[in-house]
Amino acid sequence: MIRVRTTVVRALVVAVLIVPALAPGARAAEDEIRIGSVWGLTGPTAGTSQEGRRGMELAQDLINKKGVLGRKIRVIFEDDKADPAVGVSATEKLITQDKVHAFVGGYGSTVCNAMLGAFQKYTPRPLAVLTGCGATTIEQRFGKEPGYLFVHPWEYYYQTTVRDFLASLSPRPQSVFIAHEDRLYGTSHAKMAEEYLKEAGFKVVAKESFKSGSPDLTALLTRAKSMNPDVFYWIAYGADAVLVTKQGKELNFAPRMYASTVALGTQEYRDAVGTDNAEAMVGVTVWEPISTFPASRAWPDLFPSTRDWVREYTARYKREPHYFAVMGYVALVATAKAIEAAGGTDREKMALALERLDTMSPMGPLRFTPSKFAKNHAFKQMFIFQWQKGEKVLVFPKDVATGALRHPFPAWSPR
Repeated sequence: MIRVRTTVVRALVVAVLIVPALAPGARAAEDEIRIGSVWGLTGPTAGTSQEGRRGMELAQDLINKKGVLGRKIRVIFEDDKADPAVGVSATEKLITQDKVHAFVGGYGSTVCNAMLGAFQKYTPRPLAVLTGCGATTIEQRFGKEPGYLFVHPWEYYYQTTVRDFLASLSPRPQSVFIAHEDRLYGTSHAKMAEEYLKEAGFKVVAKESFKSGSPDLTALLTRAKSMNPDVFYWIAYGADAVLVTKQGKELNFAPRMYASTVALGTQEYRDAVGTDNAEAMVGVTVWEPISTFPASRAWPDLFPSTRDWVREYTARYKREPHYFAVMGYVALVATAKAIEAAGGTDREKMALALERLDTMSPMGPLRFTPSKFAKNHAFKQMFIFQWQKGEKVLVFPKDVATGALRHPFPAWSPR
């Protein structure tokens, strides 16, 4: 009996000695709120993805000045390399190994679609505040799923904005050549663009696909030049925008307008092609640093006015933010505030708190409302910008325009 008691006492002593040694690490993991974030940090989507990452890192640092329910936020970034298979592996690692409490961010509909497909294997499915899912295919497939909240405008907001912009021009362009990357993002957008443009009376002379990240688009651009369209409209990523610009110049392909989507708006694009070559290029945007939204009344420290937020971002990174920077920032702050309101990381309570958000943010009014097929969707506004003398100028809609459109596209030869 004495031996048994002695053994038990020794075991308890050992346990008492071991527990303090293990506890700090265990407590550290328990004391942090882990957020998974998958972006194409290398590859063709790197420029825009790095903008999103910078915005989230800024949000993380500002949130952690006060913490969330006495805990710190830790964002675990993973690089999907713009490859859906890599994105799925990163997603599963974040769920099974890192045991994240939520997903925030992301760029690229092809990867986003694959990531949400991977979510379906898990019960409960992760809560996600998604910045990079713009394809209507995703909206139709996953939009009703509770706990999935979509921040980025859907593609029909893009394409109706492009259609209305082209229709507003005088003289009105007649013909459009559509080029698009060949995965979900480009294919889905191009299909909708063609539909809306034709309905509005524009002649779509061709709709051609190409592989994003291709080293040479000469053949496609040569075919487009031979058709002499009024508008060359391409739907792709940042590296593709650089190649189209450089090779378009080499071929002296000068339609009345070059127009593209969001990747055209990054500082990396302007720096890669040069200010002169970016001149008069037209793109679509959700937000620009010249926006004038006021601070949130509820959380002015984390949701300051656009002007103050841009000043903070620019001071830290020595560059102006792309809209994916502010979108990543807003998405992470919204998630942190939802965790506070929920009193913890319970998925259903967090989702409900996000659905109840109604505040001003540096990106504009933040409120999740239904879209065509999704239960919770935030930003729906889109604008047209143009590069002019190295700066972006809003040219459409007219009520927000900060300058006049330079049209038609100037000749390449003097540049």
